[in-house]
Amino acid sequence: MNYLLVKINHSTTDAFIEFFQDIFESSTWIPQQAVGSKPFNHINDIFKTMQQVLEDAPTEKKLELIRAHPELGKKIRMSLTSTLEQQKAGLNMLTEDEYNQFLTCNRIYKEKFHFPFIIAVADYTKSEILQMMQSRLTNSYEEEFQIALKEINRIAELRFAQLIEKMKSIEITE
Repeated sequence: MNYLLVKINHSTTDAFIEFFQDIFESSTWIPQQAVGSKPFNHINDIFKTMQQVLEDAPTEKKLELIRAHPELGKKIRMSLTSTLEQQKAGLNMLTEDEYNQFLTCNRIYKEKFHFPFIIAVADYTKSEILQMMQSRLTNSYEEEFQIALKEINRIAELRFAQLIEKMKSIEITE
């Protein structure tokens, strides 16, 4: 068992929640429920447990998580993690035409589904994201709800991996 896993397993409930609070957008209820599964045998078991918490959650909690995500390309206040992810995809450097296209798609999407369009922006370019937005407008509510959860899991997976890598590098230098 590595030092980081031992540290996590011996952390307080509050420390565990704080450590993993940004994995799922504005949804500390996920690490709050996952902490009860300590001790973990492997680092990846922590993420799998959080995924299971989400999967087992009632529809209202899932919808609350979906709605916690910011609209893509929109000039609004959002979490630092979301800001950095959108910047990496170039969504902070939209031309006026691209910005207007994103605004229009966001509005139509939100009117149809009553939650924001969600995609793991790290996996796509801004033009691919816009194309996906446009094509997913033809989906049913249930299809989009499931796709949103799948994309949230991908976003969380990427965030979890980055957090663990960051903590490992700190562990090495300590």
